[in-house]
Amino acid sequence: MTDRFKNQVKRSRVWCFILLLISTFLPTTTIFASPGSTNSSTIAGGYEHTIVLKSDGTVWTWGSNANGQLGDGTMTDRSAPVQVSGLSGVSAITGGGFHTIALKNDGTVWTWGLNANGQLGDRTMTDRSAPVQVSGLSGVSAITGGAYHTIALKNDGTVWTWGLNGSGQLGDGTTTGRLAPVQVSGLSGVTAIAGMGWHTIALKNDGTMWTWGYNGQGQLGDGTKTNRSAPVQVSGLSGVTAIASGYEHTIALKNDGTVWTWGLNGSGQLGDGTTTGRSAPVQVSSLSGVTAITGGGYHTIALKNDGTVWTWGSNGLGQLGDGTMTNRSAPVQVSDLSGAVTFAGGGNHTIALKNDGTVWTWGYNGSGQLGDGTTTLRLAPVQVPGIVLISTPIKALTFSSKTSSSVTLTWPTAAVATSITVEQSSDGGTTWSPSTTGTIAANASTTTATGLSPNTAYQFRLIVTGGSSAGTSNAVSVTTSAVPVTTPPVAVNITVTNNPVGTPDTVLVHGLTTGDLIKVYDSATGGILLSSATVPMGQTSVTASVYQLGTAAGQVYVSATSTGKTESERTAKAYEAESIVDTIAPLTKYQFDPIYETSSSGIRYLKGYTTTLRATDNVSGSGVKTTQYRINGSTWITYTAPFTFYAGVTHTVEYFSIDNAGNVENPMNLMDFDNGKFTGAGKF
Repeated sequence: MTDRFKNQVKRSRVWCFILLLISTFLPTTTIFASPGSTNSSTIAGGYEHTIVLKSDGTVWTWGSNANGQLGDGTMTDRSAPVQVSGLSGVSAITGGGFHTIALKNDGTVWTWGLNANGQLGDRTMTDRSAPVQVSGLSGVSAITGGAYHTIALKNDGTVWTWGLNGSGQLGDGTTTGRLAPVQVSGLSGVTAIAGMGWHTIALKNDGTMWTWGYNGQGQLGDGTKTNRSAPVQVSGLSGVTAIASGYEHTIALKNDGTVWTWGLNGSGQLGDGTTTGRSAPVQVSSLSGVTAITGGGYHTIALKNDGTVWTWGSNGLGQLGDGTMTNRSAPVQVSDLSGAVTFAGGGNHTIALKNDGTVWTWGYNGSGQLGDGTTTLRLAPVQVPGIVLISTPIKALTFSSKTSSSVTLTWPTAAVATSITVEQSSDGGTTWSPSTTGTIAANASTTTATGLSPNTAYQFRLIVTGGSSAGTSNAVSVTTSAVPVTTPPVAVNITVTNNPVGTPDTVLVHGLTTGDLIKVYDSATGGILLSSATVPMGQTSVTASVYQLGTAAGQVYVSATSTGKTESERTAKAYEAESIVDTIAPLTKYQFDPIYETSSSGIRYLKGYTTTLRATDNVSGSGVKTTQYRINGSTWITYTAPFTFYAGVTHTVEYFSIDNAGNVENPMNLMDFDNGKFTGAGKF
């Protein structure tokens, strides 16, 4: 098998030169590709070679070297690690089909290996067995490789490509090959890139995925099988936090930890339990809690948050690492491997980095790409001798949720670290400042930044100190949510009571939630805040007291503010005129009309008096209900008409009245005839 692929590569060198000129190359089902994701910048795989980055900034490689892709100045295959010549200060590495790419910490890109299609970007088509700098490119933050093309992400969010373009994989609107970088058309705000075969993938800061290039198996995910020479959006997919590519399939990780795939599925590499190709995303079966993804040639790899690695797809060469050579259409766990912090896929082999800094490989080994000193195929992980990557900076920082004022960040647990801090930027990464999270435990894998402004674009990164994970993580871009508006109170749920002077007026609101704040205003907008109140724990209503609304009828305007939301619009509620409470007793007065008679002897004398009682209530009172009287302490009698006293007899008369509000007048003595005294409220 290895000889067949090598012969194809030799033939491709002639054909690719012609195809570069006429730009009519069409991919076949036999594809050579690079690792398919930006999951790791520390380990990577090419078609039949492996690349690792040490903490000192040096790069080490092993495996096939027919085109100089190992970068050691020779074209000799290696079954054990060798150092790339004359290269230091490297911050990230990746592999193309038969070429290798490195990003230096000064933002420049360096390449070596096969260059028949200009994939090295040095304006030639000459193979290189040692690194050369890509022409005219700086400010790069991420790199990845396709089969015969190369992709770079600049720190301004633009994407640049070069190399083979027969299927439009450069994304510049043409199918013309390029020997130096060109910008991808109409694409900005990109946070991650991936490539492997003849298509290219980008993730934007709004969580959407964009693809271009070859689409014969539906790998662009736009519901068609039409090649695209400019970016198109993947259909029906949002909330994506990481992306990856296989030869002819595409992989996405969503912020809920689920994995979605589309494209070729002949070996089960989509992981949906079938071998049916898909031109739109489908969810990988029975897989959750995933923190990172990548693609191999025709297989797919995922890292779960417990440090286990899961694989599916083609397994004819043991690349799934489950101890068999059986293809899998659903995820299986890699045997005897735990504590993985990152991983990468080659053409038919897989690489993992453990949290102790050791590198483990499995799958096809015909060119020594497993690095164990042999060319023996391995069905389960074997350790690469003599390689310990002392520093493995976290490069899989993502966000799992956000609100209008907070963002929750997640990342694979650091291999070894002393402490972790979070920095944030609100100006596109120009300036950075500490987040509100403070110093985080070294073994943490999540934290929440708070105190953020709503609907604002932020970038976050981790600063890891001490141990093998020391360094700066990738930056993740997040736009906080807009603050939701509280639903206004319903008028029917509002009761306004306009009490008399001396008693506070009240506004009672139902249909609320614990912690809701109501405010009472005197106008629909602006105006004066009359009162406010917060719904107590476990309650659904609250009463706000208002000093005085006034005697006349009117309207108040009531708003609500729920936790985490802004104040609602105001709801108008009418109230009646002030109710009057009668607290004053009525007042009863009397009138005497003397009764005179003439005796038989002709003498006129006073016989007695006709007595009339008249009770009145206060001006705004409730009215008199009854008047009672009694004579000489006898039974109380309801007054209905005047009554008569006769002279010459001592009488004491008492009386009082009651109004309709229940106010009772103090009993009064009307008169004492014996003494000739008249008492009471007076005459009317």
